[in-house]
Amino acid sequence: MALGVGNGFPFCFRELAVKPVNGSLGMTSTAYNTQYGDDFSTIGSRIGFSRGKLDPKDFSNLYWNLYSFNVSASVSYTYTVTYINGDTDTRTESGSVSDMQMNRSSDQEPRERVCNKGSVSYGNTDMEYFNPSISFGRIYYFENEDGSKEYYLSFEAFIFVAVEDTRRFGGNFRALTFNRLNDSVWGGVITIDGIELDMIYVMFAQEPDSITAAISLTDTTFYTYPNT
Repeated sequence: MALGVGNGFPFCFRELAVKPVNGSLGMTSTAYNTQYGDDFSTIGSRIGFSRGKLDPKDFSNLYWNLYSFNVSASVSYTYTVTYINGDTDTRTESGSVSDMQMNRSSDQEPRERVCNKGSVSYGNTDMEYFNPSISFGRIYYFENEDGSKEYYLSFEAFIFVAVEDTRRFGGNFRALTFNRLNDSVWGGVITIDGIELDMIYVMFAQEPDSITAAISLTDTTFYTYPNT
């Protein structure tokens, strides 16, 4: 008797007035509310969407059974410093994390979460990694003109990468997805269990002159069950 009332998830699917493109609505949640008059507070400005699926069952294994995975990420960027006398200096900073294991934030097994309305979160508690997290939330759908529906799994991701110049800029970059397009400096797609997720890198500090970044997932494990 999950709250989704027969759809296989502990929530009802909500309709979107805008079709997500590459993980984004193309506007902030505030702009969405202003234009469409809907309470979009359950999404927020930093939530992204998976690539669309014609059948919401495609999300079942990822939402219910994903147990852990490893994340590797790297960032290298070049920026220009301008001094008071007008002189300029070009600098390059870089940083990376390797094989950072992301585990379920709760030890509850899937069968114990059938009435959970919240997101399913994964993280690493080692402070060396600046508390990274990836979480999966509700499923939304967009109805096409022909009446067909496309389904999207919402998610949020923060992968912090320390760079060398920790004194000047705090040393942190974060990789995340959200439905706000400004400030994004790099984008890429990762795949978990056949579900494509668009990742957008955003800087804490100034815009770089150039940037290269990469993120990958390995060693994905899922809950398994005996054939009884």
